[in-house]
Amino acid sequence: MAWEYDNRLVRREASLRQAGFEPYCLFTQSGSEIRLAKQLNHLNESCLAVPFLRMKRAGAARSSILVQEALLKGYIFLFVPCGYPLHELKRGEVMFRILDRKENGGLLTGEDRDYAEWILRHGGLLPASEAIELNGRVRIISGPLLDLQGKVVGFSRRGKNYRIEFEMMGHRINTWLPFEFIEPAGEMREADHI
Repeated sequence: MAWEYDNRLVRREASLRQAGFEPYCLFTQSGSEIRLAKQLNHLNESCLAVPFLRMKRAGAARSSILVQEALLKGYIFLFVPCGYPLHELKRGEVMFRILDRKENGGLLTGEDRDYAEWILRHGGLLPASEAIELNGRVRIISGPLLDLQGKVVGFSRRGKNYRIEFEMMGHRINTWLPFEFIEPAGEMREADHI
C-alpha cells in the first residue's frame, strides 16, 4: 500500500495551520503505518494523520528504483485542531495508542514538535533530495535534507545516500536517505565554496 499526500490532505493541512494545531505521535503495529493514517484521515475530517516514510533505493546500484519505507516503524503522527478532545477521535479496525510521556498528555513539544512539523511539511514522505557536486564536494540544494535538523554522519556516492542522525521522541535515529545528483549550471561549476 503506497502513501499519497493528495490535494484533500494538503487543504486539510492548510486549514490546520491557519487555525492552529497540536501534534501527537501514535504507536501501531509495524507495517500498519499507512493503513492507520489513511483510516484516521477518512474517519476524522478535522484531523490529519501522516506516516513517517522515506524513499529508499531498492535493487542493484545501476538499476535501483525508489520505494516507500517506514522510517520509524510502528509510528505515525496525528495533527489535531487546538483543544481537540482526543477521546472523540474516531477509530477503525487498525489498533493504536497515543504515546504519552505523562507530563503533557502525549502532546509533542520542543524538538519532538519541530520534527513532527518537519514531517508534516513533507506530507509524511521524505523524497530524494537533490545535490550538486562542486570541486569534489557534495551540496544538497533541495528536498528534505536541506532543512533537516540533524547531522550527516556518512555518505555513499555509489549508493547515492546520506546517513543522517537525529533524535526523535527520545530515540536516536540513524538512517540512510537518498539524493539525486543534478548537473550544476556552468557558472556554478567554477564556484569554490559549498
